[in-house]
Amino acid sequence: MPDATRTFALCCLLAACTDEGSSASVAASHDSEAEISAVTYHGAVKAILDAKCVQCHASGGVGPLSLQTYEEARVLAPVLADMLAARIMPPWPPDDSCRAYRHDRSLSEEQERLLLEWVDQGIAEGDPTESLGSPSGSQDELEYDITLALDELYTPVLLPDEYRCFLLPWPSEQGRYITGLGVVPGDRQMIHHVAVYAIPPADVAVYRALDDADPAPGYVCYGGPGGGDTGAGWRASWLRVWVPGSTDDAMPEGTGIRIEPGSMIAVQMHYHTPASAQPGPTRIAFRTAAAVARPAVVLPFTNPFWVDGSQPMRIPAGDAAVTHSFEFDVAP
Repeated sequence: MPDATRTFALCCLLAACTDEGSSASVAASHDSEAEISAVTYHGAVKAILDAKCVQCHASGGVGPLSLQTYEEARVLAPVLADMLAARIMPPWPPDDSCRAYRHDRSLSEEQERLLLEWVDQGIAEGDPTESLGSPSGSQDELEYDITLALDELYTPVLLPDEYRCFLLPWPSEQGRYITGLGVVPGDRQMIHHVAVYAIPPADVAVYRALDDADPAPGYVCYGGPGGGDTGAGWRASWLRVWVPGSTDDAMPEGTGIRIEPGSMIAVQMHYHTPASAQPGPTRIAFRTAAAVARPAVVLPFTNPFWVDGSQPMRIPAGDAAVTHSFEFDVAP
């Protein structure tokens, strides 16, 4: 019996030790899970803000507040939940219920969850050395080989909006294909959009005449680079439109827009500005290639002759079934 008693006591002691060890192990496991699930600015939030927000919400950007640093994001964090719940930010008007769109600026469910947990957990900064964000706010910047700048500064005088075009000589002496294009506006808060066009050599004189007729830098234009009454307007190749929030624009792999030596680049600036404000120089950057597998053109989904003003768009009053069609030669 004494031996049996000692054996029973030893078993109880081992069981007690095992229970305590298990409890400690479980507690440590919970602590580890809590540590892993903690959401910090540098660990997760900065990457989301860089990808979805700072194209507008940056120093000098069109957004009224910057979200480039932890201190800036921390100040705005208390209103973040309301903005997300109301689907106000980031703005994405298209309805995705019937079609998926490229370049979707809206947040995924996982991104929204991480932002809300970050706020709920106390807006922790985390370790800056583990930051997943991008200092520039762009995750996939292009490398360019040609950059043109609007160095001659212009102060808009037409209020509340002014559309003005500026001409830049195309520098390449060989035919090239534009495969990517980036715009760095001189003042993101003043510039509503920037449209970039390629003017073929045969029409350069038409646009130089428009420029020469205006004593100020550039010339007034609307709906395109002008030249509609001569037929030159629709021969201008549409290259890119930049709007606030845009990032670098790459053509699909293997495609590019042909531009010949002796061409001009027409840059249409839409200014929305108070009087006496002057934007800084805007830069247009191009990635080019000597050859591509598939030459491309950019064509808006509308009659280009309506855009350049050479043909009116008439919709008879009361006609519910009016249709329009047009033909457009896209061959170089």
